[in-house]
Amino acid sequence: TFPIIGPDTVNSVRPFTPGSRIAQIRFTYHHDYCELVAAVLSQTFTASVGPRGATNQYARNSLTPDFAAHATVFLRNHTIGVGIDYKRLVPRLVTNKDIKTDTAIGSLAAIAHVALHFERFDWHNKVCFAQNGENLGVLGGYAVHSISSCTDKRTYTNLRSVSMWTELILRTRVEPAIFIAYLKNLGANETIIQSTIDQNNEIEPTVYAFFLDVDHAFRISPRVRWTYKAFVVEGEVEYTRTVYGDIDNKGNVINTHPPVGNFRFLFGLAYYF
Repeated sequence: TFPIIGPDTVNSVRPFTPGSRIAQIRFTYHHDYCELVAAVLSQTFTASVGPRGATNQYARNSLTPDFAAHATVFLRNHTIGVGIDYKRLVPRLVTNKDIKTDTAIGSLAAIAHVALHFERFDWHNKVCFAQNGENLGVLGGYAVHSISSCTDKRTYTNLRSVSMWTELILRTRVEPAIFIAYLKNLGANETIIQSTIDQNNEIEPTVYAFFLDVDHAFRISPRVRWTYKAFVVEGEVEYTRTVYGDIDNKGNVINTHPPVGNFRFLFGLAYYF
C-alpha cells in the first residue's frame, strides 16, 4: 500500500485493503504527471504462515525477495494507479520422511485505484486481488495440493480473495465522510488437502491462511472530523458484517451460517506539529 491511496478512516481498514510494514530497497521516479516505484522487499514485521507458524523462514528458504511495482498517473487533481506484488515461499526444506525438498509456491497480488479530488469533495476507490495475501493483512493464504506417499513431498496452491472499497469525503471545516468496503473469498484454483497424519500419527493441518472460514464481509463506517488549527477531533461509527461457514476441497466456503455483525464507536484527538 502507499499513503496516496490509503483511506482516511479513524480505525484500521484491514482486511479490506492490504497493508504491511516491510523492509525494502526502493527506486522511485517522480514526475509532475506520474510516479513509478519498484522495490525488493523482505518480510519483517509481518511474516507468512506455514508448517512452523508465522515466520520469515519460508521467504528466506526461497532465496528470493518479494518484488513490487507501482505506477501512478496524475491528472490535474486526480490520480489513477495500478500495482503488483510477487512473492515466492519454500515452506519446507526437509519432508517428514527426512528427504530433501525445495518445492516452492509463487503468489501474485494486484491493486488498482482511482482518487478524484474536486473543490468541495474527494472520492477515493480501490480494488485488490490477492493470492496468498495473509502477510499483507488480507483474506487468504495457501494450502497443500498433493502429497507423495513415498517421499512426503508436497505441492501447494494459493487461496485467493478480492476486496474493494470506496470513500467519499466532503471538504468543509466540519468534515463528514463515509467509507464502504467489501471482500470475498475466491477459494483455490486446485483442490486442497486440509490435514494429514504426520510421522507421530498426529493430525497435521495443511492449510495456512488468514480468515479461512470467511465467505465474505462488508463494512460501512460514517465519520465526522473537525479541524481547528493544529487540532483534529474525529468520531466514527463502524459496522462490520461477516458470513462464516465450512471449507470444501477447493477452499470455498459452504454451509454458511447466519451473518454476524458488530458495531464499533471510535473517537480520536490529534495535535499536529
